[in-house]
Amino acid sequence: MNSEPSIESQLQERELGKLLLKSSGFFERFGLTLVAVLVAIVIGSIGYIVYSTNQTARLAAAWSDVEGTTLPADMEALAERYAGTPPGEWARLRAAELRFDEGMLQVNRNRAAANSEFKESQVGFEKVLAENKSANILRERALFGLARVLEATSNADTKPAISKYEELVSEFPQSIFKPIADERIKALATPETKSFYEWYSQQNPKPESPARPRDGLGGALGLPGLDLPGMTPPASPAGGNSSPVKSTDSPVKSTEGDIPPAAAPATTDTPKEPATPKDAGTPDPALPPAPSKPEAAPAKPETPAAEKPATPEASTKPADSPAIPPQP
Repeated sequence: MNSEPSIESQLQERELGKLLLKSSGFFERFGLTLVAVLVAIVIGSIGYIVYSTNQTARLAAAWSDVEGTTLPADMEALAERYAGTPPGEWARLRAAELRFDEGMLQVNRNRAAANSEFKESQVGFEKVLAENKSANILRERALFGLARVLEATSNADTKPAISKYEELVSEFPQSIFKPIADERIKALATPETKSFYEWYSQQNPKPESPARPRDGLGGALGLPGLDLPGMTPPASPAGGNSSPVKSTDSPVKSTEGDIPPAAAPATTDTPKEPATPKDAGTPDPALPPAPSKPEAAPAKPETPAAEKPATPEASTKPADSPAIPPQP
């Protein structure tokens, strides 16, 4: 049984056909434009993704540079390089804080250097405040730092420092610096603190000049103060024999002339001669050499007594030799 399409389906087909006819004409007229718009959207999306990725990498490198820098001058250079970015703003704040810390280290040793650091620190804090009008942590820390700089450089007039402390408390009532700010506001308003800063601002400590080394070196090495014994400079070669050579020769000759006195101990060695009388039976070997001469006199009769038995030996000797006839 053949079912015929209903009237509603026929109408829908007619409306769809009409729409297709209308849209076909639209695509014929604006098809290229639509394709170009779609391509532009795709390219723009890709470009934004690439830019975001590069920007993230750039910010990461900037944060790494800021965290790895500790010198004020280097931090200020980073602030200029990354100006307009969060790392650049933090770099400027950190540079100002480092300048203030350096000034506090020098204030009692070199007042001129300390004032120079305080001036650079004040300029840095003021730039941070100018770039951050809304309440944020950068502005909070910049206000506190600027108040401390104004206090450190104040004299009898402490109103500028008090004003900045009050501004900090007013804008940031929950600030971690509020207790310190309240305490400084009360202290700076007292006459004792004003008189102290008036006196302190008039002080001008200067660094001590480095002491010159006094190790005693010089003279022979071309340095003043080195006078070693025996290191006198030689005389000019034009003068023939130099005086230092003569002076060194003279002590040698004098020592050679003194050899006879040096032989005197050799005479003291003569007491060793009593060793021979000791072998001969002398009773006292400690006698001096002078008495030894008279002792030699009694030694003479002792020699003939020893020679008497030797005479027969002498007689035997001619008996042994047949060349000499016997005596009657």
